[in-house]
Amino acid sequence: NVFIGYYTAQDHTTGKYNVMLGHKAGRCFTTGCCNVVMGVCTFGADHSGDATGNDNVILGPKSGRTITSASRNVLVGKEAGHCLTTGNDNVLLGTCAGKVNNTGTGSIYMGRNVGLANTTGNYSIIIGYAAGQTGTSICDNIIIGREAGYAGSFANAKYNVIMGMQAGCDVTSGCYNTLLGHCAGTNLTSGNDNIAVGRGAAQGAAITG
Repeated sequence: NVFIGYYTAQDHTTGKYNVMLGHKAGRCFTTGCCNVVMGVCTFGADHSGDATGNDNVILGPKSGRTITSASRNVLVGKEAGHCLTTGNDNVLLGTCAGKVNNTGTGSIYMGRNVGLANTTGNYSIIIGYAAGQTGTSICDNIIIGREAGYAGSFANAKYNVIMGMQAGCDVTSGCYNTLLGHCAGTNLTSGNDNIAVGRGAAQGAAITG
């Protein structure tokens, strides 16, 4: 192991093959293996319980701060995956990407504030500034573009493909929709099985069917 910094890996017991650099980096780390951690207060730094995750790469201040047993995650950026505890196999890149993701698994978030409010959602790809910002349980969706899907709750909304700036902004429970283009399907809420292609396609009244 390589531990460098004030209070770095303070609670370490038997963990192996780890590199941790920075003030309070891995402070609660005890028995995990094969982690690379760099930054102030990263990876289980809250001292609220033991951190035992394995095979994580965590770079950036306060990224992965509350991890307990989360494993095989890549968190890069200030407060990326800040509230992650047990979620596995995520890639969260960007300032506050997936900040409050707690137990979500298998997602890829890229961009500032991407998936910011998502707590338990799994298996989604979200790319672009503020994309999917307010959804709390985004599962099985592909959302790409600046502010795409940014205002919708995505409660029970699954299997959607949303691509384009502000496309699919208001999705709540809609499923199996394909929205492609700037502002495509902006007001779709609970509608299912819709296809909207082109700038402003289906941008009018709320789509619920």
